[in-house]
Amino acid sequence: MSGRQHVIRSRKHPVAGCGLQDASCSLQVAGSRLQDTAARLNGAGRGCWRIILALFLLLHGFMVNTSFGQRVSATLTKEKIVIGEQTILEINVEGVTADMIQIDFVFPDTANHLEVLDHKREPGGHSVLIYTATITSFDSGYWELPPMEMILTDQRKLSTERIGLSVVPVDVSHLVD
Repeated sequence: MSGRQHVIRSRKHPVAGCGLQDASCSLQVAGSRLQDTAARLNGAGRGCWRIILALFLLLHGFMVNTSFGQRVSATLTKEKIVIGEQTILEINVEGVTADMIQIDFVFPDTANHLEVLDHKREPGGHSVLIYTATITSFDSGYWELPPMEMILTDQRKLSTERIGLSVVPVDVSHLVD
């Protein structure tokens, strides 16, 4: 039996001259306020836990996607070249030092109509490695350099995304016979 039901029963049987009826009304109001406050706090607690859980899941997903602070980005100096022209592929690896690498990026000589003319690795500052590769193609079309992978000493893998390059033919329409 709840306190509210008990208060209502006490109102029906007031003791004469002792003010029990007034006291029961005060208790009823106080009990009602206490229940309303408890309900608000309980609802706020659920909302608070939902926010904390959402933040945890968001941060956990972020940590998993960034592989404990390591980040790999790859860009081309030109995304569109003429046949035989060169572009530079730059790969930045953040949060990795040379001693953390078990298997480094392997640059193929050729890959999908693209040729890698030369490549090198340079330190780019504190825990940053910069790889550059000179790339060309002698076939017109849209060609993709496949993802390249690095394996760290703790067996985690870091890889680049596919990188596309448009190769267009040389415009000879303006040449005179």
